[in-house]
Amino acid sequence: MMASTLRLPRFLRPYSALKPVRQLSLRWQEIHPSPLGWALILLTPLSALTCCWLGWQELSVIAIGGLILLTSSLCSLWKPVKLQAALARPLPLLSTGQSCHLDYQVSNTGRRPARPLQVELLAGQARQHMWLPSLTSNAECQCSCILQAESRGVSTLGPLAISLSDALGLYKRKVSLISPQPLIVCPQTVDLPTNQAVPRSGTNSSNSLTPAQAGLEFHSLRDYQPGDDLRQVHWAASARSQHLLIRLPEPELEHSSVLWLSTAASTYTNPAEFELAVSLLASIGKRETALGRRLLVHAGSLPHHSADTDDCLKYCSTLRLHNNPGLLQSQQQRDNPLLSSFSQFSTITRCYFVLGSREPRKQLLQAMEETGLGNQSAGAVVIIASLGSETSSQILASLPSIRISRLEELPQLLEAL
Repeated sequence: MMASTLRLPRFLRPYSALKPVRQLSLRWQEIHPSPLGWALILLTPLSALTCCWLGWQELSVIAIGGLILLTSSLCSLWKPVKLQAALARPLPLLSTGQSCHLDYQVSNTGRRPARPLQVELLAGQARQHMWLPSLTSNAECQCSCILQAESRGVSTLGPLAISLSDALGLYKRKVSLISPQPLIVCPQTVDLPTNQAVPRSGTNSSNSLTPAQAGLEFHSLRDYQPGDDLRQVHWAASARSQHLLIRLPEPELEHSSVLWLSTAASTYTNPAEFELAVSLLASIGKRETALGRRLLVHAGSLPHHSADTDDCLKYCSTLRLHNNPGLLQSQQQRDNPLLSSFSQFSTITRCYFVLGSREPRKQLLQAMEETGLGNQSAGAVVIIASLGSETSSQILASLPSIRISRLEELPQLLEAL
């Protein structure tokens, strides 16, 4: 067993589908001569031509010997070598700046022993190499490395390839054992208190749908049907109506939260400010999903429904700036996908607007118009990402707003609202 430590840079390339374990037989197209092999390949015909031209019989020995070495080395790699590789543990969900250990288990399932192996691992556009000892039949070896996530985004990890060589080192054969798999790096987040299980007074706005508006009918009693629980029988009403009636439980309201993020490049002073805004959005999304609320995240063209915390973080890892002049395009305004998504929620508890530092009032007015919030200010909070400025609280378009320059200040500022 041999371990190596790697530090992998940022990830840039798109990813393909994950295939955890892949067993391949070696093919002719995968064999490539090494530098020593190329030298012997050139020396062998040169010696034969010189022998025929000048009549030097000594060079024929070199030509015949080189041909024998090249042929025997090629035959040693021609026979299939069966190898398997797999990740010992699934890939974790990384955040920016975090690192994790990757353990690959490589085993030789064939009858022939494998020479010392060179393992090549791709991470984005980076290429790292490790060496493993020779593997006998049915032997296993573990390869370990450290993966460092330096930037937010979606990239690839892999493929994992192994280079085999013959005993003389004349040829090399490269075999891909594991296909590329998606590697998701989430934005940096901060933990927010989750002790506020219900909204404060006055947070329910006119946008909060009542049960009647949500299509929930309040039938308190219905006729008894075979199989119903007898403990739910309303005996007093049954005696008056001369037939059994069953109590219907009142439907519970499902609290929901809406998160809105500006993705226009013109609203941020630099990309670092946008990364701060994405981290603020992801931190709030974690808190809202931890409270058991449905989450609608709108950042860009289409709204996204997040079922849990991991889904919200994965969506935030894909967010990018765009250069459109407005916050929403004319097609979005015509189709209005956000308003149609609002109608699917029974009760909207909170609405968070995360904006850039340039013209925040203009951003907010457009966001309020697109979400249908209008002048109803209850339950909405404005968060302005502004690097290099002092943290402050103010009222913006009748809504409470905070200007924040560091992610660590978010818990204290939200608690003060």
